[in-house]
Amino acid sequence: MAKAIAQVLNKHIIGKSKNEVIDMFDAIAPNYDKFTSLFSFGIDHLWRKNLTSELKHFQPQIILDVACGTGSQAKSLLQLNPKKLMLLDPSNKMINIAKNRLKQPNIEFYNSFAENIPLSTSSVDAVTISFGLRNFENSHLALLSAYRVLKPKGILAILEFGQPDIAFNVLYKMYQNIIMSTFSEFILKYPNSFTYLKSTSDEFPCGEDLASYIETLGFKTLKLKKLTFGIAYLYIFQKDR
Repeated sequence: MAKAIAQVLNKHIIGKSKNEVIDMFDAIAPNYDKFTSLFSFGIDHLWRKNLTSELKHFQPQIILDVACGTGSQAKSLLQLNPKKLMLLDPSNKMINIAKNRLKQPNIEFYNSFAENIPLSTSSVDAVTISFGLRNFENSHLALLSAYRVLKPKGILAILEFGQPDIAFNVLYKMYQNIIMSTFSEFILKYPNSFTYLKSTSDEFPCGEDLASYIETLGFKTLKLKKLTFGIAYLYIFQKDR
């Protein structure tokens, strides 16, 4: 199992290059929040609040939000009153929307890849990744990069889509194939973007499988929480060595 997951995380599961993924996210940036809301039954904002609530226990002062997108998670993280909040994303269009949305003086922006975070080693109290891990060209390297910049005992918090429970899966597949596939074309306005986003969600490892793999990279699992019948998962890890 670990070997199979390693193969997934070491090479983008849909076979797209970094530039192809960035081009797509640049194109769909203005409407990405609408799509995420549709994909999550409109409750993704509650999942983001859940992540922020979990981080509150650790009182992080320096937070890095990787794959920040348009700043939805960062907006929630500001409730923690961090000394510094850093947002990183390779998509210029996503970053620009986040900049216009969040103009607090304690926020810094980095237009960069998650596989090579441009920060000093052991400089960050917490790293968050919300619905971005499955989109990296090399999720394994991105996780190692997050590990490097975290301080000893630092916290890695991940929100990611998963595969719903069997009992709920039939209903969710109907929702995806009928409602989402129809409306996503009008919302995203980019060829095959819904197919890509759905495929990455369907095929990316989740739950205990993903948590066990991340533990092999030097993290300790503090919490694994299934959200809304497994549509998404919340993971809280601590840098363990």
